[in-house]
Amino acid sequence: MENCLVEAETWYQTAEQADQDQGVTFNPYLVMGRIALAWRQGDHTGVRQRWNQHREALDALQDEKVLPAAVAALAVTLAAADPDLAGQSVERLLAAHYLLEALCPLARCAPTPKPVAPGLQRIADTLQQWQQALEAAASDIHELDPDEDSAPGPVAARIEAALSANDWRPLAADRAHVFPMNLLGNEPLMRVSANTSPRH
Repeated sequence: MENCLVEAETWYQTAEQADQDQGVTFNPYLVMGRIALAWRQGDHTGVRQRWNQHREALDALQDEKVLPAAVAALAVTLAAADPDLAGQSVERLLAAHYLLEALCPLARCAPTPKPVAPGLQRIADTLQQWQQALEAAASDIHELDPDEDSAPGPVAARIEAALSANDWRPLAADRAHVFPMNLLGNEPLMRVSANTSPRH
């Protein structure tokens, strides 16, 4: 969306008209995009208004649709400094096995990894389990590469490095590439309490 906010606005207007023509009253991905666009435009009032308008429907989303709900919730968290909302968003993502996506709200809502260490450790531990399964499968499926940079094990190692250094920089590249969370950018723009970290 960088440097394309006008084009994005035009695209969303077209999408909204198409939904209206088809009788669609709630499109979670369009709501996500609209809220993300409002955040990138600095329109915090617009973020909260759209969230309030659609919150009940967003809260009811399940499975893969927790992703647009989480992006919307993160935008509201950043605009309103609501750590409880951030924590709920992380829990929903983890429950749906969106580990890297859950990493993004943690990184956006704490100045350093230490305040959200339990959540980060939970993600790293699960990724290590996935790495073991990947390595076992790779012995039979040669197309799998358990050593590639984006494999679960290397990502877990970078989480551990971030925790050890108490610095988000080891995870900068991972965070920048996680869609759709990166629609909101990647700057750590707020400080919240440890309430952001999910429960064990």
